[in-house]
Amino acid sequence: AESEFFVCLVGGVSEKHRKTIGTIKKNTIRRNIVVIGFLNDEFFKVSADEIGQETHMEKNKYGQYFTPQSMADFMVRLSSKKESEWVLEPSAGEGVFIKLLHSRGRRNIVGYEIDPELANNFDCVRCESFISAEPKRKFALAIGNPPYIRWKNLEKELKDELAGSLLWRKYFNALCDYSYIFMLKSVELLED
Repeated sequence: AESEFFVCLVGGVSEKHRKTIGTIKKNTIRRNIVVIGFLNDEFFKVSADEIGQETHMEKNKYGQYFTPQSMADFMVRLSSKKESEWVLEPSAGEGVFIKLLHSRGRRNIVGYEIDPELANNFDCVRCESFISAEPKRKFALAIGNPPYIRWKNLEKELKDELAGSLLWRKYFNALCDYSYIFMLKSVELLED
């Protein structure tokens, strides 16, 4: 069976995102890749009530835009993977995907969260940067909402981390945003 990759891009899917996803799909034809955007994007609409205080839509140094519950629920329901298969959540944030996955009986989850204020909400979430992490396994499903920051707005520590990433240096440059490496690295960690 194919591995699955579901990614939410809060704020919509730009033409640059579409081209990047197209390149990833072309180079990884054995995988089911679904990209879902919202806020004026044709893939999914979220009510204005859900884009309020509870989603913390303000920008921050990690590029976090928290996923509304209905969006996460929609994405989790897309998966056809068995409960026993391993799931990757590369940018756990407040844990909306992990809560939903747990509620559906999934326990084999590995999550990453760079923000120490959020990382300790679940035992399965590692408080470290997904970019530098070296997971020891492959996953049947990768699901999440990667952080979005344009290169010019990245903190120096994040730019330095990207500069040290072989994956970033091979495929990306300063014209790309931070979400791209989360998407590509997640796809690279899917089972063959």
